[in-house]
Amino acid sequence: MEIERISIRPQASLISQLTPRSTLIPFTLASLLTVTLPLAQIQAKQAVPIPPTQISLNQVKCGSRIKKIQFKPPASKPALPGSREQVSYRCGPGYRTPDGKIAIALLPKSAFSLTTSPHPTILVYTPYTSLKTAIFRIANRSDRQILYQTEVTLPGNRGILSFSLPRSISLETDKTYVWSVTFPVKQPRDPVSPHLWGYLERIQLRATLDQKLRTAPAKAVPAIYAENSIWLDALTSLASLRCNAADDLTLQADWASLLRQVDLANLAREPLLGCGKDGVKE
Repeated sequence: MEIERISIRPQASLISQLTPRSTLIPFTLASLLTVTLPLAQIQAKQAVPIPPTQISLNQVKCGSRIKKIQFKPPASKPALPGSREQVSYRCGPGYRTPDGKIAIALLPKSAFSLTTSPHPTILVYTPYTSLKTAIFRIANRSDRQILYQTEVTLPGNRGILSFSLPRSISLETDKTYVWSVTFPVKQPRDPVSPHLWGYLERIQLRATLDQKLRTAPAKAVPAIYAENSIWLDALTSLASLRCNAADDLTLQADWASLLRQVDLANLAREPLLGCGKDGVKE
């Protein structure tokens, strides 16, 4: 039995200006990572972690083989200076765990991705068990205004966390946004506090693709998103399926393959910490 191939096809990125919002706060790109605003405290809810993937990264039980996935980055993605791996305000990655682990966003190396969701979710591997909080921000790229900033309580376990835009704030289509996650060691601007950031663009689904997604079986949805270069939706829809079926070998294989596609195979066995009853928490 062969596992269905997930492939990414090029798709042009559309970038335009957002209508300025009077309630938003102007900032520079550098200040995105250092600005300190009043933070809405979010108490960590009890989440049931999904255990590490149990299959081999190359095989499934009964001798089935995982097909290789050919990743093709978008043909015209913007040249933006994101970093899916943590950096610090000094040179280098800054704070590390005693065994040298660092935080990594589950994104292509460019740290640029597409989504159709007005409230997208970023998945980030965090190895930190002693740090208490993370600061998540998302801003409009064109006019450098922060749309949302919040402080999230960390669970104290290693694994993959979800950072989402709340339903009270919606991203516009055909716009590019910059997000960041900072892990304060002592304070947000501590020179060794690790942070990572990237860019995302919300696109409008074509009518034919929208219909295909609506009528497809749930397990086929991540592959459809992936085939159309919509990385964030492919990843989060697959993560949600795994939250509800942790022992499903097909989902485990797709997860491992999709991460290997962007050189993140080493994270395929890390547990999903942001699972709720309906999948990845938003």
